Amino acid sequence: MARLAAPLVVRCIAPFVARRLALCALLVVAACGDPPQRENEAATLFRAAVWEPSRQAFEPALAAADALFAAGDAQPTLDDAFVLGAAALLGGETERGVAALDGLRRAQPQRPGVLLLEGYWQSVRHSRAAARGALTACIAALETRRDAEVFAPEVEFLARLYRGEENYFAQDYDGAVRDLLRAKALLEQRGAPPHRELLRFLADAHVQNQEYGPAEKVLREALAVEPEVPAHHFQLGMVLAAQARSEEATAAYGAALELTPGDPRPRLKLAEIARRDGDLTAMRAQLDALAARHAEGSLGGELSGALGAYQLAMGRDLAAADNDAAAQAAYVSAREHLLRAVERNPLCTRAYTLLVQVASLLGREGDVARYKRRLEELDHAKSSLPAASDPNRTFC
Repeated sequence: MARLAAPLVVRCIAPFVARRLALCALLVVAACGDPPQRENEAATLFRAAVWEPSRQAFEPALAAADALFAAGDAQPTLDDAFVLGAAALLGGETERGVAALDGLRRAQPQRPGVLLLEGYWQSVRHSRAAARGALTACIAALETRRDAEVFAPEVEFLARLYRGEENYFAQDYDGAVRDLLRAKALLEQRGAPPHRELLRFLADAHVQNQEYGPAEKVLREALAVEPEVPAHHFQLGMVLAAQARSEEATAAYGAALELTPGDPRPRLKLAEIARRDGDLTAMRAQLDALAARHAEGSLGGELSGALGAYQLAMGRDLAAADNDAAAQAAYVSAREHLLRAVERNPLCTRAYTLLVQVASLLGREGDVARYKRRLEELDHAKSSLPAASDPNRTFC
């Protein structure tokens, strides 16, 4: 490991060592080589934190790095500087992490770990192309000079994870699956617990490719290890619902709901399954349970959209039973709920889709044309998909 050589600029108060200064940004003009040394506590803690799915896991590594730089007799290395910057940035202390990254760029611009942090930072800033570029450069650097990175396994895992996510956002689902499967393999080699963020993106990338079997396999493997995690049950429900396996999806959503009774999303998904299967009694029961916990306007249009969908379905059943007056009243109620949905969420394409149908049933042709124009503005091509593919959207 190369020792830091003067001149070296260090600045920023370390939050964990109030009396002393610690490194937040560095500028290295020269560095010299020393024989390999035994890994210090900060590096060991950083390695362990990488494989955990929580930002809080980086706090001990950052505290140890702060203590190392604050010690008067310490001789920090560039690897120590990397640990401090990486633990700060990946742990959510953005200002400190970015300041450290600036110094690391100057000291080791082609180091795989530095390219990783650059890609992560660009991802945080939603600079998608820049993030993918830096992460791709990181992976390429590891492939050609892996021995130049002390933290090669950790850096590769994070680079594959983050590039997999960026590929997903770019709708390159094949690329996302490749990277995330590699990240998953690295986790398994390490013997680390399932990484929930990785599994969520991997399963959904499979779903987007209509690869439901692999998606289900990923989630069932996770549940075998962590049956107490509601997110695994919830996402399994989405995978099963996308295949119209209603009974199994209902069981999965029910398990998620049992673990997190206050989360409205499983109930909304259960209501959608009941609507799709024509069980309006079950749908109404889920909506009543939601209304008991949440005001109609508190879920970003979701509950309003669900109530609108329910009233529309009820109206059609009543019309089929030749109860036209009651059907018309249900359509009017549906329209009121759906208008509240788009008021709370102007991008709610599903509500606009249903409004077109309701307006037609009520003979409001002017509204039909107006809602269709709005759908064209919103590009409603995927308006029927959120229940299958989006954990946070069901009816809106």
